[in-house]
Amino acid sequence: MRYYLTDSSLLVRGRFHACSTGPGGGVRDVTTLLNHSVSHDFSRDPKTTIQHESHRNGIFGPVFGLLTAVPVRTLCITKYDRVTCFITAGATHPDQDSLLHDPVPPTAGTINIICCITGGMADQGLLDAIITITEAKALSLFRRGETFAGTVTDAVIVASEGPGESEYAGSATETGK
Repeated sequence: MRYYLTDSSLLVRGRFHACSTGPGGGVRDVTTLLNHSVSHDFSRDPKTTIQHESHRNGIFGPVFGLLTAVPVRTLCITKYDRVTCFITAGATHPDQDSLLHDPVPPTAGTINIICCITGGMADQGLLDAIITITEAKALSLFRRGETFAGTVTDAVIVASEGPGESEYAGSATETGK
């Protein structure tokens, strides 16, 4: 796995068996994981934007991508054991009433998380990791004093370096910890 930043994107390169809740998500093999910053008033097609940004960066293989109004320069990278996580977080949660009065919130409100796991994971393990990541995100927000478990546009990518046997990634497993 290699990763690098451009002015507006995080690109993680490798040979991954991955799952994504982002645009064009699902479970498949990909060579690139992308988190791209867009403007607060972004209104283009997300899949086309991800493809365009991939091509702009010289990547033409299969990609999973996420979009955020949070600048990628605020990226947090954390590594524990065999898991590396890349997080961009804007913690606003507009409710329906505020959206009626201000359709563009004043600050970014997306929490995007990309987790890369050294070694292989079965599809079930990748999906199990999404649950664990979501639980950890909600706990972090609650501990911060927020009253919501996520924002309205959050997305997660979990990628392992190839398919494998591991079917579990709950908080009691070594991967989930």
